[in-house]
Amino acid sequence: MATSRKFTIYLAGPINGCNEGQKHNWRKNVKRKYAGYFDFIDPSVDDMAAGDASAEALVKADLENVERSDGILANMWRESIGTTLGIVHASRKGRPVVVADPNGLRHRMLEFYADATADNPLRAAKRLREILRAESSWHVLKSGNRRERFHRRKIRLSVQELCRRAKADDLGVPIVVLSQVMEILAKGDRRIESTVTTKDIGDAVLRVLKRMERKRDPAFQGLSSQWTQYSRRRSRPARVAEPEAPGPIRVRVVSPKAHATIWGKGVRSIEDIPSPAARRVMAVVQSAPGVIEITFRQFTSKASRPATCASVVDSDAPFLI
Repeated sequence: MATSRKFTIYLAGPINGCNEGQKHNWRKNVKRKYAGYFDFIDPSVDDMAAGDASAEALVKADLENVERSDGILANMWRESIGTTLGIVHASRKGRPVVVADPNGLRHRMLEFYADATADNPLRAAKRLREILRAESSWHVLKSGNRRERFHRRKIRLSVQELCRRAKADDLGVPIVVLSQVMEILAKGDRRIESTVTTKDIGDAVLRVLKRMERKRDPAFQGLSSQWTQYSRRRSRPARVAEPEAPGPIRVRVVSPKAHATIWGKGVRSIEDIPSPAARRVMAVVQSAPGVIEITFRQFTSKASRPATCASVVDSDAPFLI
């Protein structure tokens, strides 16, 4: 049975230099028809409410809203720098993008970044709904028979990290790989409530990398062998920490203020955590098979950002699924 979850989509499109009808009419039509399927982030409304907000604050808020969404519907009835940047940012963050091109601009850059195109915003919304519903029904079968929801952005970010480590193109390569991997997985009879394995995903990535190498694309040379190398590392038995005597937590500093955790102090080991209950939780987390690092991030209570204080790394090759 299809999922009934409502997705949050970002309604991207030209705003500056547009009259009221150009800014709002198409967005109102999409909201009216698809209110039962989507929650909407509408930058045309947010911008009006922003008042005297600086350009920097507006851009930052837009990028955060793109990241907060499940997908992007971009109505490119005319060229727009802001909309294009939003599309690029969404693609880099692994969000599906569907572009409405009602005036037939056929801009090659937009077609490169888009997962699909349509000739009007309503058809674009329908296509985006199809993509989100299909992918949300997939699950990834992981080691230990664990299941988790499929997220395309994990593939995007994994390939991006691979490129960075290989000093390769980390913009174009992940986009090409992700689009082709999604096609491979979709043709594998992945229907509602279906499951893919981490091997399915890894093999699909390797297949695409080899295909692009055979085309002698210099951006892809050597990437397939590196992906294979780290896949073998991933397949090694996980290291299991003893619950009774967990080792020190490895802390990865992610910003100059990363030490400002929810506890208001630096955390380098379980003993540094002042809360006994939190210490017990972290001890259990650290004893899980394969956990080698817990990252503490700067704590924030801003409504526009998740208040996540820690994340767990469960692989010695972090750009593998």
